[in-house]
Amino acid sequence: MTLHYSQNFINGVLGIGGINFFIGLASFTTASPSWFLLILGSVLLLIAFLLRSRPLLTIEPDRLVLHGLIPPLTRTYALQSQNDIALVNGRLYVSQAGYARQIPVAKGMIDSEDWAELKAAYGQKNE
Repeated sequence: MTLHYSQNFINGVLGIGGINFFIGLASFTTASPSWFLLILGSVLLLIAFLLRSRPLLTIEPDRLVLHGLIPPLTRTYALQSQNDIALVNGRLYVSQAGYARQIPVAKGMIDSEDWAELKAAYGQKNE
């Protein structure tokens, strides 16, 4: 199962990046230009375009892979079985060595169709 980023999440990053970029660009018409906003906006725009082309995470029979924006940032969690994955209060957990580790993703980051598929596969628990 492959989960992708929510379009609303991507649009939020894209909007914030665009605003910062254009404010930084407009600041060059003043006496004190803002390189910070221009660079921050450029970085956020790049991140938004990378989010569109990459999956958020992949659940395979023996592992859960949390994909990073660049390959060195990818995290892999080993699974003994699919029962090691739990969905509690809108958060995803993986059980490893008897401890539940929270996977750093939230419901708002995941595409709604992918979230429904995840909920159907692993259930939603409220604790």
